[in-house]
Amino acid sequence: IRRQANKLSKAMFSNVHTSFTQGRGVGSLTTLVSMLGGSPLSADGSNYLVSKEILDMIFDNQNAVSDMIEIFGELHLLVSQDFARYDVTLGEFHKIIQDIIYELKPFSALRGHQLLLNELPAAFSGVRLKLNWEFMRKAIRELLLNAMKFSPENSTVTVLVEHLHARALITVLNRPIHLGTDEITGIPEEYRKIIFEPFFRITRVVHEQYRTLEYGLGLTYVDKVVQMHKGNIFCTSVQDYSADSGIVEDLVAFEIELPT
Repeated sequence: IRRQANKLSKAMFSNVHTSFTQGRGVGSLTTLVSMLGGSPLSADGSNYLVSKEILDMIFDNQNAVSDMIEIFGELHLLVSQDFARYDVTLGEFHKIIQDIIYELKPFSALRGHQLLLNELPAAFSGVRLKLNWEFMRKAIRELLLNAMKFSPENSTVTVLVEHLHARALITVLNRPIHLGTDEITGIPEEYRKIIFEPFFRITRVVHEQYRTLEYGLGLTYVDKVVQMHKGNIFCTSVQDYSADSGIVEDLVAFEIELPT
């Protein structure tokens, strides 16, 4: 079943990647014509006088399309190439996540978030697993940015690295935010599987400041990376009893299971 799913994924991402790449010129030309067509002419009528604002909009649009094409390319590469995995220890993986958290400081500062990583017990640091560093690093980064996007200002995003029953567990926890006009808080149970499907988005809210995949592809990428590691990812809700006020809060949890 997994082999057949990978074949379908390969075909889908290949077709979508080709369509977007080939259609990019048409989309850009249409945008340029519609925006530049209304620009004033120079005194002699030989040149258009284009405002900086219009050019900035064109550049931003071009960057967004480039990002989309890049992620399609990565998804296609992920499901079509030989996927190399290397021996690492859980302690080394914990250090990778620590480095990612440090790299994300400029983004956590945007809305006052704090990223916390648990201490890994010494007994687990030598546990061995197989990882593709490059792809898994990007997947963890995407999960952390996603957690910050959909949690309240000045709240905490927690990462837990554990080992249980021959599985490495990486859990990202965040307090959910109410999504305004969409009248949704967190991830409803009926969406907790479909959120990993390409282009599915619960909310129309866009968070450009985080420079993430705002096309309903971020969790799809994470899911594919985990699958290629022969692991699983789940979205759940857990209860947090740690508040001094005694109030029990529901947290959104993304849990990755990897074989060791």
